[in-house]
Amino acid sequence: MIAWKTEYKGTKIEVRNSHQKIELVVDDNIVDACQDLKFKGKSMELKADHDGHLIRCVFEKKVLCMMAKIYYDDRMLEGKEIVI
Repeated sequence: MIAWKTEYKGTKIEVRNSHQKIELVVDDNIVDACQDLKFKGKSMELKADHDGHLIRCVFEKKVLCMMAKIYYDDRMLEGKEIVI
């Protein structure tokens, strides 16, 4: 299960699993979602515009894991390695 929270400039950002969906949550509102992490490409991105700022969660496939990174505009806030 993926679930973690971070905060930047007063904006609460959360990535979580919910009913086999991966959700990007900003200030307690679901802003983007996808079915699951079984995608076929090398990367996937959830994103949303929030008060003129671009908030993204980027998932990148690695050999034995997946790297998930949260960005606020172009600043990486947090990264997490996910075993798949």
